[in-house]
Amino acid sequence: MDIQLIRPLSSNIVHIRSKDANQLSSGYNSHFKFILEDPIKINQGEQINITMSSGEFPYSFYNISSDVANNTIVYDTSSTYTIPDGNYSIYDLRDDITDNMPNFTATFDLKTMKLTLTNTDSSPHTINWTSSTATKMMGFADGDDVVSASGTTTSDYVINMCSVHSLMIRSNLATGNVQSTTHSNSTILQKVSIDTNGFQMVYLNQDDYRTTNITQQPQIDEIELKITDQNNNLIQFNNVNFELSLIFQVFEKITDTRHGQGANDRKNIRRRAQMKLGKPIVEQGISPYTPPAGQQQGEIVETAPTYDDTHPVVNMSEIEDKAQHTILNQLLDLQT
Repeated sequence: MDIQLIRPLSSNIVHIRSKDANQLSSGYNSHFKFILEDPIKINQGEQINITMSSGEFPYSFYNISSDVANNTIVYDTSSTYTIPDGNYSIYDLRDDITDNMPNFTATFDLKTMKLTLTNTDSSPHTINWTSSTATKMMGFADGDDVVSASGTTTSDYVINMCSVHSLMIRSNLATGNVQSTTHSNSTILQKVSIDTNGFQMVYLNQDDYRTTNITQQPQIDEIELKITDQNNNLIQFNNVNFELSLIFQVFEKITDTRHGQGANDRKNIRRRAQMKLGKPIVEQGISPYTPPAGQQQGEIVETAPTYDDTHPVVNMSEIEDKAQHTILNQLLDLQT
């Protein structure tokens, strides 16, 4: 069997540096657009396959900040303590609450991985976790938590300081073939896993599945990119630049003609069915069985089998032959 490799008609690699692009969201370098000086064009009957081939991103974003919406604690209905943006360990968070949040101190149990807040005031205070954004990060459940004077409250679940799990590369070039649980047809061009600690580089690595987006638009002359976390929050790189590369490959558009064979498919199905039943192959079409005069369609009439020596199939009665004709047509209807 001959195996033919499908080769692209042309390939273009575009290297992108965030500092060279036009920024679209004030205060962020993770949402931008740039114009291609040499547009990528295709002719009718062609398509462009778009794949991200490399990416180098600084881990300069914070795990607690307003950008990832996890840094506020609302208490007594109208008061709010805001944790300053930063890259925190659990002990940094514990110390910040103890030193700066009014009426409360914090302790951390390494064995259970839970936080405990202690009311240091002589009056009770209510923490409104439903209105707070730090709730899940600190391991608490939604609801109002009334803490009596000198009383304590412990988180319901373990803390979660890993706020950003992955980088989502979103683009106007995405064609919706990548889906997510938050968006049925998303604009995700590529997902980049974060497998390093802060202050290091995050790379598109070999374990990240390469996604190919296919477009048939006749020309690509501008590219818009947006880098977000898994919750669609813009990544705040704090003005540290990053780079990535995209490959644009032009292919001939493949048309699936498997369902357009019409009469030839029906003829081949008939031939295969005849061969399975051991019948001689007759090239002309097989007409549906018509009962003889006086007999209703589907009516069973018991007659003694009579064999016809001139019949093409030896030792088969006319009734058996016609019955197999009916079976053949039913098999044909099922397959077509």
